[in-house]
Formats: sequence, C-alpha cells, structure tokens
Amino acid sequence: MGKVTAELAHRLVFDYEKTQCFVTVAQRHGVDRRTVKAYVEQHKKHGSLQLERTRQRKKLISPQASQAAVELLTDGEHGTCHSVAESLHEQGLIDRVVHRTTLAKAAKASAAAAGIRLRVERGRPKRALLPANMADRVAFAEDNKTREWRHVMFTDRKRFYFRYPGCKVRGVRWSLAGKPQAAITVSKPKCVNIYAGVTAFGVTKAHIVAGTTGLAPRFKTKAGNDARNITTAEYTHVLLETLLPEGNRIFSGQGLSSWVMQQDNDPTHKGGAEAALPAFNGQHTTTVELLPKWPANSPDLSPIENLWAIVQGRVEAAGCKTFAEFKETLHKEWQNVSSQLSGKLISSMHERLVKCMDLEGRRTSF
Repeated sequence: MGKVTAELAHRLVFDYEKTQCFVTVAQRHGVDRRTVKAYVEQHKKHGSLQLERTRQRKKLISPQASQAAVELLTDGEHGTCHSVAESLHEQGLIDRVVHRTTLAKAAKASAAAAGIRLRVERGRPKRALLPANMADRVAFAEDNKTREWRHVMFTDRKRFYFRYPGCKVRGVRWSLAGKPQAAITVSKPKCVNIYAGVTAFGVTKAHIVAGTTGLAPRFKTKAGNDARNITTAEYTHVLLETLLPEGNRIFSGQGLSSWVMQQDNDPTHKGGAEAALPAFNGQHTTTVELLPKWPANSPDLSPIENLWAIVQGRVEAAGCKTFAEFKETLHKEWQNVSSQLSGKLISSMHERLVKCMDLEGRRTSF
C-alpha cells in the first residue's frame, strides 16, 4: 500500500463511522487496520486527518560506539558481545548494556561500511606463523613456482579415529526443533595410523603403521623397547615396502622414468629417506628425487591434507558399527579416490604457491 491520500483518509474515517470495525474498513481499502485506527483517533481528538509524525527512536549504539565495538571484538581480549557491551557502557559510549544481538548487528554494520567483513570464529585459534616461517614459505613458493607438480608424489601420515560407532556423521544434519540429534562418543577412541601418497594420476596403497589400535609392535626404539609410534626404521620400511614401489607403479604407467617425492619435516622422515632412496634407486631404472626442504607449518600447501579431510568425511558418513568395519571402510574409501579428484588437487599447487607469495607467507585458504 502506498501513501494514504487525503481522499482515502476521509473514506477510512467515513466507512468506520458506518461499520465501527477497523478490520472491515482495512480489508475494503487494502490498508493495515492500525492505519485506519490512527486516522479515526486523530479525527476524534483533533478533528483533523493530518497524522502527527512520530519521533524516531534514538539509536542505542552511536556510530562512534559501533566502531569501538569492532575494535574491542577483534582485539582478542573480549570473548563475547556481552562483555564488549559492558566495556562500552563503562567507557560511557552507550547509556546501558545492550543485548548481544544489538551489539553484533551494530558492529557488523560498522565494519561493512568500512569495507570489512566481521565474522565469528569458533574453536582453537590456528598456530601463528613466525616471520622466519613466513619467509621460508615465500622462498619455497618462489623456488618451486615453475615446478611440474604432475611429477611429484605428496606423502603424509594420518590418524583416523573411530569416535562415533554406529552413527552416520554428515557435514549437514536436519532435526526437528526441540529434538536435536545426539550420538554416543567414546572417550578413548580407537584409531588407524596410516601412511599414503597422492599423485596427479591416483593414490598409493595405504600402509598401516605403529600407533594403530591392536597392531602388535614390529620395530624397536633406540633404547630397545617396543615402539608405540613411528620410528626411522619403520618409516624406511614404509618407503621401501609401499610408498616408493607404489609411486614407481603410478609414474611408470604414465611413461615417466623419474619423479619427485615430497615429505614433511618429521625427524624420522629425513633418516628414512636417506636410507631408502639410494637403495631403491640402485635397484630400479627409475630415479626418485626428494623434494627440497618442505616449509614448516604448511599443511595448506599440501594437497594430501585436503584429501585426508575428504576421506575422513566419507568414512564418518558410513556409520561403521565396529572397529574392524571402520578399518575396512577406511581402506575402501582411500582406494576409491578417483584420479580426477587427485589430479584436481595436484593441479592446485601453482595457485597455492602464488597465493602464498601474494600473502607474503601468511596462511592461505586452501
């Protein structure tokens, strides 16, 4: 309904005097019943059909207070909107402690006006990157920006925990109001600890290592005790038994006689690679090289980290009831990773490095 003209206002009052019903008059003329009531009461009190302008409600948070709210919310000292509202009230910037929703809306609007998007982050903060670390990331990106990543195999180790037995955990869940979904979780979940590799042409087989629930110790520590976690000796075994032969199978199938293996800076990896690569290259016509030192704290630069997350989501969505079923599903989902998916992840490497350089070594969104 548009603006009420003088003629319409007269009709509203006239029809009401005949019907004595605000709703009937409102429906007849297509206006809100409160509009009819306002004109009728104005006519009764003042004999006029000119409505008085209502005063605009005073804003609870001024532009100055809204800007201060943005600064307080993002300084890391105030955890909630309520505590920021209390601080603004103590500083005399607002007359009273406003509701957290009111403060959040004002802060978001103030940030948007400045071209900034204000958002809420939950959970633990990410590990901060030191200047030296960022410099290493930029140097690595510059040195490798022209590398042919289709000739590289990314390797890593991942623990998959069996946390929700019998429950299908999905990224999105719908529920009825008042009846949220709940699942039984275990306090000390069993896990599968595996090594694997990903290339532009597919993935390697997964290799279960120490740290997996129920796996009998097969290697010793330097002190001579049974190893409960990965050792240099076991990593050497993983390389010679699985990662290097599998990489050879994948790349030789593409007609490549030499390829590069990436690994992170786990102390066991350096010793394992130093022992395994010369032995493997001496027994094969294919030449395997090690990618130059990987920058620390750089999971965002490694495509295999994205693949771990995808596989984890698929396994959790399966709703395994037993640990044996969980292990079987994990192997199945890993082997079912398509070459199209792995190829797409590997092809993102150039963009990752460019983004890293653009951000001067700060963490990317990959």
